[in-house]
Formats: sequence, C-alpha cells, structure tokens
Amino acid sequence: WVESKFKLAVLPDDPAQTEFLCVIRDVTEHKRMEDELNQLNRRLAQLAATDGLTGLTNRRTFDDFLLRQFECCDEISVLLLDIDGFKGYNDTYGHQAGDRCLQAVAKVIGDAASNTSGLSARYGGEEFAVVLPNTPDEAALKVAEAIRLTVRALGIPNTASSRGYVTISVGVTARNRSTPDEATLVGEADAALYEAKRLGRNRSIVYSSLDMQYVESASIQHDGEFAPGERVR
Repeated sequence: WVESKFKLAVLPDDPAQTEFLCVIRDVTEHKRMEDELNQLNRRLAQLAATDGLTGLTNRRTFDDFLLRQFECCDEISVLLLDIDGFKGYNDTYGHQAGDRCLQAVAKVIGDAASNTSGLSARYGGEEFAVVLPNTPDEAALKVAEAIRLTVRALGIPNTASSRGYVTISVGVTARNRSTPDEATLVGEADAALYEAKRLGRNRSIVYSSLDMQYVESASIQHDGEFAPGERVR
C-alpha cells in the first residue's frame, strides 16, 4: 500500500510553466494496523450482539431489531419458544448437558430464520424468540411447527418429561391494525405460549385463536395449581 499526494505548482512570473509536486510514501504497515483494528471492532460489535452460549443474537439485539421492524413493517410476526420442563432436564442430567441441549435447540431455531429477513434470539434462560417481518400469523405458524417438529426429531432424551424426550412449546402472534407497539406483540406471543403450556406443552398456539376470557380466568389446573399470571414450565 502506498499513499500519494500531488500539488500543483505555478511560477508567479510565468504561468505557462506549470509543475506538479508528488510525494509517495509506503503505508503498508499503517494499512495493516487499520485493517486489524476494523476487524477487532467488528468482532467486538458481534460479541456485544450475541448470546455467548447459543450463538444466537441476545435479548438487547432482539429488542432493537423488533422496534426497528415494527416502525417500518405493516406486517410482522413474533414467536416465543420455550423448552418444556427444562428445569427437570437440568436437575436430571446436569447443567453441562443442559447447555448442550440449549445449543442444539438454538441451532434449529437459528437455521429456521437463516434464509429469511427475520432474526432469532435467546430471549432468556430456556426461552427463545423469532421475529419474522412481512409475515402473517398463518405463515409464522408454519415456521413455528417446523421448528417444533425438528426439535422433536432430534430425539434428545429427557426422562424428566412424560414424553421421554425434549420438546418445545411455541406462542405465535402477528401485528394487526390495533397493535399499539412492539411490546404488545411480545406480550401476545407470551400469552399464546402460556396457553400452549397449559394445554399440555409440545404444541404451537396462535394468539388470535385464543379465548382471552378463558385464558385470563382466576386459576388453571395443570400439573398442580397455578395462580393468575404464573408461568407454566
């Protein structure tokens, strides 16, 4: 790499005599250091946006992406996905096995969104999220079911589960004309996920199909008593 600088020089008493002054210097080392710094900055930005365990984007990146997409897309779907009975899995097989389980499920979720304009993220703990811009809830449900069935096909043993293997539950929602903000979308997906858990887990539920009066009833009987608002895992 070289850097060159040119300057036009004109003699005051003879404008016809025009000359150029050129200075050339080797900047190879400077360019190498600049490239290394740019690569390091890109890597730091990537690390700041990524969940260290699963390799998916993190919660903060998810929130920022969802906000931007909500502002520019009239149609957008959100999926919340949760590994069923994950606490029992951790208690049975240990936290290292739990980490491997999270990584395996995360790969399935990441692959599902890799060829779309969407984004997949680790939302927290054993919960994941997917944003699908320009996607109605019918198409989002197909994505949710594809992820759920692929996770089931992994065949990860889980003796702590009545099914004997690792499964996930999914809540799906889509923006409509009355959706006030992106936080409402997440809340709707969470309500749909809660219902999927309540109905027995290992299923996908679309928020628009819920009878909200029933879902918000005083108490729910499923594997024990759950108070209003308590999450079913």
